[in-house]
Amino acid sequence: MGPDANDLFLRLRYHHGSGAVIAAEADFERTDVNDPPNSAKRSWFAFDVDYPVTGDLRLGAVVGYEQTDGAVEPASSSPAARVRLEYSF
Repeated sequence: MGPDANDLFLRLRYHHGSGAVIAAEADFERTDVNDPPNSAKRSWFAFDVDYPVTGDLRLGAVVGYEQTDGAVEPASSSPAARVRLEYSF
C-alpha cells in the first residue's frame, strides 16, 4: 500500500469439527491520503467456504462484492465469485 495509504482488513473464520472453514472478510483501502484530489477508495466484502472432500482434496468457493471510487478512474462496483479445488501432496 505504501506510506501514503490506509488499509483496514478484517477476517472472521469459523472452523467446523468436520474440517470445513467458513469465513467472512472486509477490506477498506484508501490511497493518496495526503493528496485528497487524487485520493482513491476501494472496499471489498466476501464470504467463503472451504470443505475437505478427501484427506488431500479441498473444495472452496468465494462470493464477494467490490466497490471503487477514485479521482482518476470512475467509480465502479461489481460482484465476484470463484471456485477453488486444492490438492495437497
